[in-house]
Amino acid sequence: MKLNGIEYGQAPLELVRLFEQARKAKTWLRICYGGYEEKGYVNNSCGPLKVPILLPRLSSPGGQPITTGGIVEVYGKGKKLLYKEGAV
Repeated sequence: MKLNGIEYGQAPLELVRLFEQARKAKTWLRICYGGYEEKGYVNNSCGPLKVPILLPRLSSPGGQPITTGGIVEVYGKGKKLLYKEGAV
């Protein structure tokens, strides 16, 4: 799935919308996978194929690509649950 020029692969629409909203609002997220978690701010990579990346700080010059497959839960500040895999 591609939205606003950013390639999200096979991510569910709900998750793509969450990442887009967080990217635009510069919102901190905690992304939980099965055995580990990553924390930071969503942005996108540069170049011809833009992918979502996670910045440790808003001022960071770069970050790691977000692996959209395998995400179990996503939390915002204050431990607010924003996404849960399989939730309707």
